Amino acid sequence: MKHLFALCKIRISLLSTLSFAAGWILASGRLGPAFIVLIMGTFFLACGAGALNQIQERRPERARTKANSNAEFFDIFPAGMGLNRVLSMRASVLL
Repeated sequence: MKHLFALCKIRISLLSTLSFAAGWILASGRLGPAFIVLIMGTFFLACGAGALNQIQERRPERARTKANSNAEFFDIFPAGMGLNRVLSMRASVLL
């Protein structure tokens, strides 16, 4: 059950469903059988999207890990450091 919750990203699915429910109540102001069906449909669609996202990201993460064997080295530096280096090299060429 723990793996199913992780695969479907239950917390994110519940938050998106809660957001939908709040928007529905604020917009229409009424609850009924359609509201329950739409809540369940939104929750199941969000769970399915989370599971599909997990499956699609599995392969690129493996390829990225294999291509970057020095992952620990790059974790030390901030993400923008490479961009700063490129910009400073371009500025020195222009001067």
